[in-house]
This record gives sequence, C-alpha cells and structure tokens, in this order.
Amino acid sequence: MMKFLFGFVLLFSTTSFANTWYDRGNGGFVLSCQGQAPQVLDLYEATTRFGLTTVAAEGDNEVAKASALIGRLAAKDPQRASTLQTWLNGFLQEAQFVDGSFARTPDLGLVLIPDSCSLDQTIVQQQPSVVNKFRYLINKKLWNSLDADNKAALIVHELIYREFISTPSQEFSSERIRYFNAFIHANLPGINTVQDYVARLQDLHIGHFQYNGLMLFLGSTNANGEWISAIVGFDNDQNIVQANLFAFQMINRPYFTYSCMEKDVTPNLGKITLNAKGELLSFDADPAFVPTFSCALPEFEYSHNDAKFEVTGTRWMFGAGEMPTLVAGAPATRNIEITYGSNVFQSPSYPELFPTRQNTLFRFDEKMNLVEIGLGGSPCKRPSDGAISFLPNHLQQTLTVSIDQAGRATHVPACY
Repeated sequence: MMKFLFGFVLLFSTTSFANTWYDRGNGGFVLSCQGQAPQVLDLYEATTRFGLTTVAAEGDNEVAKASALIGRLAAKDPQRASTLQTWLNGFLQEAQFVDGSFARTPDLGLVLIPDSCSLDQTIVQQQPSVVNKFRYLINKKLWNSLDADNKAALIVHELIYREFISTPSQEFSSERIRYFNAFIHANLPGINTVQDYVARLQDLHIGHFQYNGLMLFLGSTNANGEWISAIVGFDNDQNIVQANLFAFQMINRPYFTYSCMEKDVTPNLGKITLNAKGELLSFDADPAFVPTFSCALPEFEYSHNDAKFEVTGTRWMFGAGEMPTLVAGAPATRNIEITYGSNVFQSPSYPELFPTRQNTLFRFDEKMNLVEIGLGGSPCKRPSDGAISFLPNHLQQTLTVSIDQAGRATHVPACY
C-alpha cells in the first residue's frame, strides 16, 4: 500500500516563475522510515521509481563524494561540471545550519512513499538577499542523521537546482532534477556519445548545453506547459553542426559578441551552423527574439583600414576563422554615419515620413575589407559634399553600394 503525495503544479510566466520560486525557496528532501536509516529522496527514487542502480562515489566526506559525483559529468558536459564544482567549493560557506523544521516548498511533483515513512525537507535554497543572508538553510538534526553518501546526494541536488532556477524555465517540479541526480549517481547509464547525453538532457527538460564556448538552446516549455525540444544536429564524428543559441548568455568571440542576463528574454536567440571544429558558419536570429537595450542582437566592432564602426544584424555568414563575410538584417532605425576609405555613408532617419526602415547589409572579403554596404533604402551621392545617403523608399527595398579594392564606392547615382 502506497501513499500518493502531489506537489503543486503551476505555470507562471518565465519572470514571475524564476523570481517567485527562488524567493519562496526550494530544497532537498529526506525519507525517514521506521527501523531504517534515513535516505535522500533522490536515492530512494533511483531504485524504486526510476529503475537505476546507483554507484557509490569515492571520498572521505560528503564534499569529496559530491566532487566525485560531479566529475562524472566532465567527459560529456565539462562546462556544467565546472560550474557545479565551483558552487560546491563554496557550499558550506553559503550554508547555515538551523534548529527546527521547514514548511514544505511547493516543488515536489509526484512522490510515492510507503505508509510507514515520512518525508522531511532538509535543505531550503533561496537567493541571498537582505532577508536571506545564506543561500542554503539546513535542518541540523536531519543533516546530522545522514551518512556521507546521503549528504553528498543532497549537496548535488541543490547544486543542480541552483543552475536550473538561475535560468529561464517554465518548470515548477523537482522530479526531473531528482532524476538527474539519481542518473549521475548511477554513473550516466546508456550514455555513450554526446548525442546520447544531449538527448537525455532534453528528456529531462534541461534547456541548455555548452559546446565549444557557446551555450546551446535545447528546448523550453510553451504557454501550455508542453516541452518543445530544439533541433540539435550531429555529423558522423559526433560533432554538433546545427543547433540554436541560448539567449541567456554572454558570447565574446572576436567577430561575434552578445550579452543578455534578462530572465524574461525569449530563450531561443537563433539558429547556428558549425563546422567540425566547432566554428561558426552561420547565424539566423529567431523571429521571436525581440532585441532590447540590454539584450541587443549579436554585434562586433569593425576596425580595419582606418575605419571603425559597429556591425550588427539578424543574418550572419562566416568564413575561415569565424571572420564574417555577411552581416545583414538590422533595421536602420537611427541615424548612421560610417567613414570608409574616401567615402562617407549616411542613413538619415525620417520617422515622421518613414516609420519603418529597411535593413542594413555589410559584406566583407576574406581580408575583412568592406566590399558592399547597405544602410536601408536607396543610395545616392550628394553633389554638395560627395557623401552617400541611403534614403528611405516607399517600396521598402534595401539597395546596396559596391566598394572596389581601392576603397571607392562604385556606380552611385547622384541625389536630386
């Protein structure tokens, strides 16, 4: 005979979910059964619910054992392992051991427990703030009743949870986090390739995975609470060659920079293709991604041939060494002036007449010389000063100007 305990299953918007859940707290549970040693819920479910066989971690204490468990991720997920290890190093410094019990946090999901057992919350994790000095509050009595293996399991649970609730998500149950912890304790059974591992992350609704310095978007839940996995393509050598970028990250590559720390941003930044070395070949921004002041489109600062200006766009193509060959698709919504060679290119803004502007385009050769430019609209050369203006047109067309090897704009009609 079993009891069924159901946690609250609610859906919030990404922002309210992430902030409210973290402020309310969440944590790890211990199952106490009459006549038996207490056991962390994740380990109990590993065998009774998930059908996994756990493999004890080596180590003289709970921190050493937790480190060994995290190390099991290193071969397939080195970035996540490194992040969890860093947090582990500060775990005890961020923890406060307290007397008394906690009110249960609403993140359990489905739990099956025997009639003779009780489920007690041992750790509550909260975002440090003026009212929460410590990140982890630990029930001292329950903690002291556990052996080192169970303490290590609780620690790893909290570290996984910390990453999970630090990024956008619609999930409100810890069931998949408990499975991931149990899966690590079972030493990643059935995982032979990176493709296997990524598929398992998607099964667990873990929405990101770092590959060659890029945080990839693996999927998310929609407004109806349904998980939608993103496409991740592999070649025959298990190299990722097609994926989507996670919008909640920082990218600092020589010709492709991006930064966004807003949790309410659309999680999919856009589609990328990669070569076998993990270098960018193309990027296409997701149509649902809406740039904001703090989450602008990817960009780079062009600095070549005594010219310096910012380049951004929704469509990127790359050549050798990730040098861009084409960047296009950024709306010319403001006044732009670029000096290149003997040319001055301008894009005056007339919002009262043309509220919708055409998109910019920059094309480069293999030496990063600018060979084609479009700043939205139709180009013409002003007789007064020789500057080339891109004037909006009613047809919403973007026309471009070619630039020769000497840096001269060619075939530009005069302005009238």
